[in-house]
Amino acid sequence: MIRQIVEFLAVKLKSRTVKKNVVNLKLSELERGQAQLNAMIQDFMTETEKVLAELSRLVRESEKSTAEPRKRAGKVDAKYHVAQLSRQGKRPEEISAQLSIPTGEVELILNLQRGAAKTAVAK
Repeated sequence: MIRQIVEFLAVKLKSRTVKKNVVNLKLSELERGQAQLNAMIQDFMTETEKVLAELSRLVRESEKSTAEPRKRAGKVDAKYHVAQLSRQGKRPEEISAQLSIPTGEVELILNLQRGAAKTAVAK
C-alpha cells in the first residue's frame, strides 16, 4: 500500500515537472517573440526618424524655393508663380514684391491669363 502511494506521488510529481517544463518552454518562446518584436519596433522607429528628417529637409527646401522663386525662375516660371500666387489670394503688389518684378508686369501676366481663360471658355 505504501509502495502504491509512493508510486502515485512519483507519477504526480513527474506530471507536474513535465507541465512546468512545458510552461517554461512556452515562456521562453514568448520572450524570444517579444525580443524580436522589440527589435522590429526599434528598426521601424529608426526608419521613421530617417523619413521624417528627409521630409523636414524637403519642406525646408520647398520653403526656400517658394520664398525666392524669382532667383532661379525664368520668364515661364515667373508666369507660373504669378498665377499661383494670385490663386492664393495675393494682390498684384504683393506678388510683385515677392517675385521682384514690376507690378505692371504682374498685372499684364494676370490680364493675359484671364483673357486666355475667357477665350478658352468661349470656344
